[in-house]
Amino acid sequence: MEKMRIGIIFGGSSKEREISFAGGRTVYDNLNKSLFEAIPLFVDSFGNFILLNWQFIYKGSIRDFYPR
Repeated sequence: MEKMRIGIIFGGSSKEREISFAGGRTVYDNLNKSLFEAIPLFVDSFGNFILLNWQFIYKGSIRDFYPR
């Protein structure tokens, strides 16, 4: 069976984007990876979608991989 690709979208223009960042990581951690291939999509404060590698999700905070 082929895995379904899904996007996990997090970030955004809100000042709560760090909370959203942590939420995206939680969703990924609890996703059934035998059924789904997760694609991490970070939304910056300007509304741009940025495709990330999962290694950046575990860096700690948005500032660790995305400049101000």
